[in-house]
Amino acid sequence: MTTTWTGALAWLLAVSAALALAVATPNDSSVMGQLPSFMARTLNQQAMMVPAGLPAERTLALITFRSSQRAHIDGWIQGLNLHADPLDRLAAHAGSQ
Repeated sequence: MTTTWTGALAWLLAVSAALALAVATPNDSSVMGQLPSFMARTLNQQAMMVPAGLPAERTLALITFRSSQRAHIDGWIQGLNLHADPLDRLAAHAGSQ
């Protein structure tokens, strides 16, 4: 009988600890911070306000510093299957305007 209560109490404590940790976790903005606003240029040299001009609240930015690095970015896009994402098409459309 004692073993049953001990096991039940252990599970109850584990579930309580998991729930407490789930509630106590920080949100994205407190961990990651906020991106400051700045002006940038698209590949087509169009001015764009960042982050306000980005197509979604959460955006993955793949940034290169030399045009020769474009193949690396294309590899990441293909590897992450981002061409299948409708937001990727939206971003490509916004960059070509």
